[in-house]
Amino acid sequence: EFLLRAQSAYQIGDYIRAEQYLNAVECKEENQWNYLMGMIMLKCEKYNEALSFLKKGWDHEPKTCAFALECCCRELEDYRGAYEYACLQRDLK
Repeated sequence: EFLLRAQSAYQIGDYIRAEQYLNAVECKEENQWNYLMGMIMLKCEKYNEALSFLKKGWDHEPKTCAFALECCCRELEDYRGAYEYACLQRDLK
């Protein structure tokens, strides 16, 4: 239930509430949980945290994760990583 509420809060742009709901979820190692937490961290400009969560949540949504990971790497000035994720996006299409 908290995961669904977190998704709803994320979709309307309430990232703080979405993070609170995710923190209330018992199983925090699922791909979907990590993916959503990574996307929230990206929106909150916490790029190192986002990078970590998105790598763990890769299997839930690979295309979106590749784009988000590219953004994180670019913001962290890891241009090699950004290039690699951009190439992965192309391969996933």
